Amino acid sequence: MNDAGFFTPSYAPVWLAWPLTVIARLLYRVRTRGAERIPEGGALLLANHLSYVDVVALQLACPRPIRFVGHEGLTRAHWLFRLAFKLTGTIPVSPMNALETMRRVTAALKAGELVLLFPEGAISRTGQLMRLERGFELMARKAGVPVVPVAHDGFWGSVFSFSDNKYLFKYPRMRRTHVFVVWGEPIPPAETTTVAVRRALLDLGSVAFAERPQLRRHIGREMVRRLSRRPARLEYVDRTAGRRPIRAADLLAASAALSRHLRRTITSRRVGVVLPPGAGATIVNLALVCAGKVPVNLNFTAGRAALEASLCIGEIDTVITANAMKDKLPNFPWPERTLDLKTEMVALGGTRALLPWFVAAWVLPNQWTAGLLGLPRYGDHEEAGVIFTSGSSGEPKGVVLSHRSPSCPNLR
Repeated sequence: MNDAGFFTPSYAPVWLAWPLTVIARLLYRVRTRGAERIPEGGALLLANHLSYVDVVALQLACPRPIRFVGHEGLTRAHWLFRLAFKLTGTIPVSPMNALETMRRVTAALKAGELVLLFPEGAISRTGQLMRLERGFELMARKAGVPVVPVAHDGFWGSVFSFSDNKYLFKYPRMRRTHVFVVWGEPIPPAETTTVAVRRALLDLGSVAFAERPQLRRHIGREMVRRLSRRPARLEYVDRTAGRRPIRAADLLAASAALSRHLRRTITSRRVGVVLPPGAGATIVNLALVCAGKVPVNLNFTAGRAALEASLCIGEIDTVITANAMKDKLPNFPWPERTLDLKTEMVALGGTRALLPWFVAAWVLPNQWTAGLLGLPRYGDHEEAGVIFTSGSSGEPKGVVLSHRSPSCPNLR
């Protein structure tokens, strides 16, 4: 894996390549993997199509110059597209000149060039891979060159994509766009089919998606940032408390204050949570994550044996609940240290402890609020939560959820 290099389209003058490279690298951070799979000589590159600027990232990620194939209608739409087509030697394609396009693409491939084609035929409307057109099969076979699938991720949601069902009329990103490009194994021309290429693009797309920087972030930090970004936003209505509306600032203030208290008073890493869905459970779970703890929401409808096994497997010696829940669950194997949520909220100082965080949610930038809580930037594959199976087929199994995804191994 490495950062991409220079923008070197086939026919761009040397004096133009360096300025294009500088501009592209200021706007996009392109990383790539598998570029060594690109064969020597001619090859047909087939990529997914997310935006108008896909070609920039793909050329930056490719160690060789690429000749592109673009829709002819763009040259009639604006003079800038006509200039770009001319400078880069792009082959125009349209339903009216399909045979001429195939002839020119085949000639370029036989001449040993890399030709990039978007087999979807249009920019994706959903961010997902659309139906593939079949023309590339004949091109590869007539030229006798392999097909190299290539997938990229990062442009969906940008100004040049079709996210929100519109082009261009979106707020531009204030930071460099992170784009990841992954190259697949070459497919011999005789084995090139839409099914094989689609499968390869979907597999490569999964790899590219997994490289998104957002997936490495700490889930608690991201939740605090989101709540602080729109403090007046109605997050949900708590039906366990007379349909009480919960705003983002309220949720953030309660969770932040409780997290500081739990960090001081609880030493164990995993903490059990026995609460019904509602404001209390949400606040406790977020507070535990912000306190550097791992919340374990226990299924209080399971049998006593299954719950005892869950507490043992999860090494849980502290449970947060409500006294009303304890009264309703007399057969629950409550550990010695069982904390009442209402009592803990009173102990941390009540409204006086919540007020500074409430003000911070309205006044401070969202990054600062997360920083005041001491939340790390990245969580990635670290443990973020645990859930237990019901134990209906034997001893309950603990499923570990990471900050990235539920990809951690089960507890034993």
